[in-house]
Amino acid sequence: MKGWMVELPWPSRTGNRAVRHAGGRHYLSKEAAAYRDAVRRDLDRVRMADRRLAGPYHVELVLQPPDARARDGDNLEKVLWDAIVKAGMLVDDSNKVLPSITRRWVEPGKPGSILVIGKEI
Repeated sequence: MKGWMVELPWPSRTGNRAVRHAGGRHYLSKEAAAYRDAVRRDLDRVRMADRRLAGPYHVELVLQPPDARARDGDNLEKVLWDAIVKAGMLVDDSNKVLPSITRRWVEPGKPGSILVIGKEI
């Protein structure tokens, strides 16, 4: 596979509100678990789940938030990559699989979405 493109939903929770750590374990919020399920369904629909792509890939993220509020892209990406890896599309989100990632913000839209474009390098 030389490249791929998938459109995914905007997560309702990111960062510390999505994953908590306590006692050496991590816990997903209900919203984060629901987001993982939604990503899995979308990847199943376009036959990208369980591909176990190993890259290396350059990935461009086109982020269309649901509103004009300021966002922390790093926190958003953590939830996104965890959901994609959990769905089985990528073997992991390490620097070996994703050595190059660019992020581009576009005008807000309803509902928010994330376009993930990967090209093998």
